[in-house]
Amino acid sequence: EGGAHGLLRRALWNPSGDVATVVTTQPGLVSQWPVDVGSGDPQPSASCLATSAFPGEQSSPLIESVSWDPHHLHTIALGSTGGHVSTLDLRSMKPAASLPGAHGAPVRSLSYNPNRPYVLLSAGDDRALKFWDLRRAGGQPDTPAPPAAPSAEPGSLLLSMSESHAHWVTAAAYNRFHDQLVLSSGTDALTKLWRVAAISSAPPSADALESEEGPGAESESERDGLVRAFEGHDESVYAAVWSAADAWLFATLSLDGRLLVNYVPAAEKYRILL
Repeated sequence: EGGAHGLLRRALWNPSGDVATVVTTQPGLVSQWPVDVGSGDPQPSASCLATSAFPGEQSSPLIESVSWDPHHLHTIALGSTGGHVSTLDLRSMKPAASLPGAHGAPVRSLSYNPNRPYVLLSAGDDRALKFWDLRRAGGQPDTPAPPAAPSAEPGSLLLSMSESHAHWVTAAAYNRFHDQLVLSSGTDALTKLWRVAAISSAPPSADALESEEGPGAESESERDGLVRAFEGHDESVYAAVWSAADAWLFATLSLDGRLLVNYVPAAEKYRILL
């Protein structure tokens, strides 16, 4: 569907497996749709304009990315072309938490941590990967934003990787099973695998951090950060997804239509399992 709010961008099934409801986004609108088999004229059950989803954003906001919270099924997260992130309560279709100025450019991708509630990953054209604690995010503002551009609450940012790619970050996703692993792709034609164990649901213990160099020291291979950069694409990589069945398998798709499938390196796999 197009019209005044733009072409359909995304359609999401409820992460609980309930197939009775679908959420769709257009640049100017987010809608809920009841899935009624046999209905010849489907109508949204509820909608929210982008201007209402991002309160306080000075320019006319457009929806660029969306993710459905697997822990709170009445909540979705939205990213705007203006660099803002907001969560929307599907029961009232009103914003709940707000991260104004989360990125300095369009927010291209959002991903909820599958194991830790309230933790959200965002990625954007500013080349950054950012991890947020939504419990510390600001609520819906009662007054219009001041002339100066607002910014997210400092305490809500758990981790920021400011130059994760050489160009725009187009996709970022938590591993469905092991939230120590994060996948990202970009217009630099690279796919990158990251380790973020320190802010995962299974952070390393103090004993695990001790190495032969002495208590409290970490070896290079144990530190959080880049695990591996995967090449193989000649054009910008616009999609990166984890397998729903195999925790160690992922696929990426580039602008020229090339699909690549890769595995998490064996050393990283056994580091998590053992």
